[in-house]
Amino acid sequence: NTTVLLPNYKLQAGNYLILAHSSAVNSLQNFGHVLPVFSSTSVLTNSGAELVLKFKDNKIIHIVNYTNKWYNNTSKDDGGWSIEMIDVNNPCSEENNWRASVDPKGGTPGSVNSVKAQNPDNVIPDIIRAILMNNDSLIVTFSEIIMDDILSPQNFTVSNGIGNPINVAFTDLSRKKIILIFNGANFVKDTIYTLSVSAGVKDCAGNVTQTILSAQFGIGDTIQPGDIVINEVLFYEPTGGNDYVELYNKTSKIFNLKDLKLAILDLDSYQTISKVKNITNEGFYLFPNDYVLITKSLKNVMKFYYTPYPKRVVEMPDFPALKSTGDRLTFINNSHQIIDDFIFNESMHFQLLNSFKGVALEKIYPGLSTQDSKSWHSAAQNVGFGTPTYKNSQYSQFKDFEGEITVEPEVFSPDLDGYNDLLYIYYKFAEPGYIANVQIFDSKGRLIRKLVRNELCSTNGYFVWDGLNDANMKAEIGIYVVYVEIFNLNGQTKSFKKHCVVGGYLR
Repeated sequence: NTTVLLPNYKLQAGNYLILAHSSAVNSLQNFGHVLPVFSSTSVLTNSGAELVLKFKDNKIIHIVNYTNKWYNNTSKDDGGWSIEMIDVNNPCSEENNWRASVDPKGGTPGSVNSVKAQNPDNVIPDIIRAILMNNDSLIVTFSEIIMDDILSPQNFTVSNGIGNPINVAFTDLSRKKIILIFNGANFVKDTIYTLSVSAGVKDCAGNVTQTILSAQFGIGDTIQPGDIVINEVLFYEPTGGNDYVELYNKTSKIFNLKDLKLAILDLDSYQTISKVKNITNEGFYLFPNDYVLITKSLKNVMKFYYTPYPKRVVEMPDFPALKSTGDRLTFINNSHQIIDDFIFNESMHFQLLNSFKGVALEKIYPGLSTQDSKSWHSAAQNVGFGTPTYKNSQYSQFKDFEGEITVEPEVFSPDLDGYNDLLYIYYKFAEPGYIANVQIFDSKGRLIRKLVRNELCSTNGYFVWDGLNDANMKAEIGIYVVYVEIFNLNGQTKSFKKHCVVGGYLR
């Protein structure tokens, strides 16, 4: 950190003052008054820096903690352009109130910003998350800079008999995070706690909460293989968007994603881990039967997909750029046990799509095997080809039934509208060891699809028909016969005929 005491200078209302390094005075003096206060030319780094303007008594006047994202323009963030505040009456909105200069000179030192416009902050502050650091401290993160009016223990209450903290304070100068200190609190595992914050939380622009804010937290349990599963993957992002992976907690436990890692495995060895990436350093809870989305930028996901629960999103700066034709995602725990692993490719998509760009792969049901290609299908068109943070559009739960073979639904329409896009051929056998062949015939008895060939079955499972024939063309509207033949090594054979209907819109 570098602290600079500014010299005496009377800055008149509505005027500008340029602060710079001494070597820049000559080049800047034609634009206005320049004070050579910076001791190094690298104080304002390209990637970002924190600037704090304070009175002599250390009372903060203004803070700017910029990054190169504030350019909001990838063609100008690598040098030669300044970032400018849009609305000086909204000084605390950070990235949302800054843009790359549009002045031909590259900036507007000493004069009105070239991007000047009205950009008021009318958004009420909210809690992003609360993370239990240990049994006596809780870190609460707000959506924006807040004022210190709320810093009283009586304004914060935790459920399950925990009550109020004994002390409340900002964690740093950014004033977006508060630490709550508890005295001898008895937080226990497998319990979801709720933090309630009284109305009256005020942001820098004067927006004030009128209702209680809340956030849930708990003690993260040990993550075991299969507890968390990969539920949705976007690996060919739309132009200007970002890849993402959605995870689902199958259990009744609370997990902290600080204990989950993204592993990069060696190409020459199926199980050898060559690199491990932290998903989050601060912590992030994945609650029972809940979803979490991991991506590089929430904003770049929300530009293209309806994302109803943005608080379920973890922004991971070094989330890898997945190959558009297919790749691999592997998650491990602190003991380097593989929690879930998915090798995927574009052949798992619905093959009638004109392009797989911007189309997410969805797991049909979270409990299905991640590596089984039958578990996956392209997201429906009517949801925008992706369902980040909520239930998949192609969701279908395995159903119990009488007999050995059944098909559902009786009428399906493979048109990617998210409703009965697939035909499920469920099987249930009294003993293991059966091998199956599944063929699809049209109403005239013509074979149109060899769906399954000599596949070893478990005692119960399913096959999926996507409505395409062997030429990867959509089957015509009409009645079809699903012919299932099974046999085992003991010479037992059985065959089944089930009817289904391929539906669609008549034009």
